[in-house]
Amino acid sequence: MAVPNRSAKVAPLPVATPATATASGTIVSKKITPEKLAPSVRQSPPPEAKLPTGLSPVVRPPEGTVAAPVKAAKKPVHAARVLRSKPKPAPRMVVAHAHESEHGSEQRQVHGMLNTLLSANARYMSQHSAGYYQKFANKQSPWATVVTCSDSRVQTLALHGDATNQLFMVRDIGNQLATAEGSVEYGVRHLHTPFLIFIGHSVCGAVTAAAGDYGKLEPAIRKELA
Repeated sequence: MAVPNRSAKVAPLPVATPATATASGTIVSKKITPEKLAPSVRQSPPPEAKLPTGLSPVVRPPEGTVAAPVKAAKKPVHAARVLRSKPKPAPRMVVAHAHESEHGSEQRQVHGMLNTLLSANARYMSQHSAGYYQKFANKQSPWATVVTCSDSRVQTLALHGDATNQLFMVRDIGNQLATAEGSVEYGVRHLHTPFLIFIGHSVCGAVTAAAGDYGKLEPAIRKELA
């Protein structure tokens, strides 16, 4: 059995080189050197990939169709943010005190009464011309001094259709002379009214009080009823 010689060296295979023929027919071998890039030439980096945001300019929908708009994605609601949100406070209830409510009601009543009086006066003034008031603008000349009760159910219109500059009215509770003597004297002696008239009415509260016990009433009222 033959034993291989481990010390024998294997010669490398010859590398074939390209050959070119000259004009005289001699073949000359040419040594190939690897091509090198110039140091100034640099390769550009590859372009970055971008995600499409809509339809490509090249791709278009067929004619007669409308492309659906691209909707932006909604932001997710984080549970932590919902937990941190503070609850809205309950609406505050304003409770008006009793005296404040009554005070406001009294003011509305006063304004209502004043508006009623002013409206009635404006309506009366509009019914007459300026010449009507010019006749007695500087001097009054009534023809009667009338003493009657202060009761709201007894009014001048019940005695005269237009008592302006006609009746000198004196009013007190119970149509008394003793409590209105000065006013009566002025009408008779200074205005020279030829008539002095006393007018009473039924169901008069002052007459009823004077006929009974009025000792518990106010001093001013007792003075007029005495």
